[in-house]
Amino acid sequence: GDAAACNIVVEIEDFGGGKKVTLSGEVVNDEIRQAFMKELEVRVPDMKSEDFRLELAGPVRQVFSFPARVGQFEPMVFAQDLSLAITHEGDVHELATGRLVNRMALPDQQLFSIAISPDGKTLATGHLDGGIVIWEMPLGRNPKTLAPFANSNYSQRIAALAFTSDSKSLVSINTHRGEVVLWDLASGRGRTIGAHTAQDEPHQLGDTYILAVSPDGKLIASGNADQYFITVWDVAARAKKMELGQKELRPEAMAWSHNGKLLAVARNVGDRRGVSVYDMASGKSRLFSREQDDNIPAVAFSPDDRLLAVEYHDQGVGLWDVSAAKEWMSLDSSRVSSGTALMFSPDNAVLATSCQYTRPQSFRLWDVSKH
Repeated sequence: GDAAACNIVVEIEDFGGGKKVTLSGEVVNDEIRQAFMKELEVRVPDMKSEDFRLELAGPVRQVFSFPARVGQFEPMVFAQDLSLAITHEGDVHELATGRLVNRMALPDQQLFSIAISPDGKTLATGHLDGGIVIWEMPLGRNPKTLAPFANSNYSQRIAALAFTSDSKSLVSINTHRGEVVLWDLASGRGRTIGAHTAQDEPHQLGDTYILAVSPDGKLIASGNADQYFITVWDVAARAKKMELGQKELRPEAMAWSHNGKLLAVARNVGDRRGVSVYDMASGKSRLFSREQDDNIPAVAFSPDDRLLAVEYHDQGVGLWDVSAAKEWMSLDSSRVSSGTALMFSPDNAVLATSCQYTRPQSFRLWDVSKH
């Protein structure tokens, strides 16, 4: 019948007068899990139950996969209900079937960032010359220019976009001074919330900015890969509220928890890069890190905020238990390759990933319903 267990690894070492046992792998149910524990107790002398560090979970099954033209560092996005996936070339796929429903007529200016509204009705694309275009979903039609294109002024490129939770406003950040702008979609008007550098301040920051909006829309977090902190902006006051992670970040990716209490920031510092998860009430952080982490292009909280998915450049995807700050399951790089799109389904049961290095390139969905 179906396999009961696979990829089981047992490590045994002398520890404090007894045996320290590390058990990891994949099992189908708790009955098999208990059987492994009893078998080890029989086979390993001088071992007690407290010596276990048990890291077993149900196998992550691939639910569905379909070919798509995706790029590792190119902007891609999933709809929050996992109904659609949009690639950097404007291909709109129906996620349940993989069917290509439209190929959007993108402007000639290079697509640099992309975001889809929580209600799934609006897509925003940011471009190399500073333009922002709004599209009607689900087909990506009737484009309207929200911010004008600046012809050859590449310093105005739109580095990142994010919608507010009510889908009525859009936040953008450009590479010119790192200006954070809040756009009212009904009126088309934008107002500047703040900037990473002053008007007359000389700067040579890179073009890798990241952006996240709190679920209540009151705070905006932004960062630059050349800086070692995250700036949190107060939307109502249009002013800086706080800075997080002084001298420890160089942020690469960011995600706000759905309850608004946590902010996860991928770090690009040292060997143990990992993800700093900040408690927004206290400003304190916990580091979710392996012994050695690769670069992290994407992070995502599950809707119930119990899990944090971390996409590694060349190490697959790690699924972390948020309360325990512990990785309980991973998809290795042979099963899922690096990409920038990462999203849980609303019922927490499915994780969608974009896979550049698989053949064919694809979007893949995984069953993560069993912890």
